[in-house]
Amino acid sequence: MVYEVSPDGTTWRFTLHDGVKWQDGQPFTADDVAFTWSYMTSGPGKVSGGYSSLPVKSVVAESPTVVVFHADPVHAPFLRRVAAPLSTLPTPGVR
Repeated sequence: MVYEVSPDGTTWRFTLHDGVKWQDGQPFTADDVAFTWSYMTSGPGKVSGGYSSLPVKSVVAESPTVVVFHADPVHAPFLRRVAAPLSTLPTPGVR
């Protein structure tokens, strides 16, 4: 995965590797990452003090291989506290 950060440090754009697949052979996509964020911050996976406590305003799948995190305010340890520990789930209904 390759990432870039906006000059103001609030937007993190991740480009996923091509050809990555789930164990069932379905492609791993940016929609899976966006779904996981939603699940962990406002769905059944939400826990007190978890991801929902971090300063991320939104996570958007820009394309099948690009996912964008918008933080507010700037969150210096973003990679260590947000991106690195995020275990991704497959998007339901797609498989």
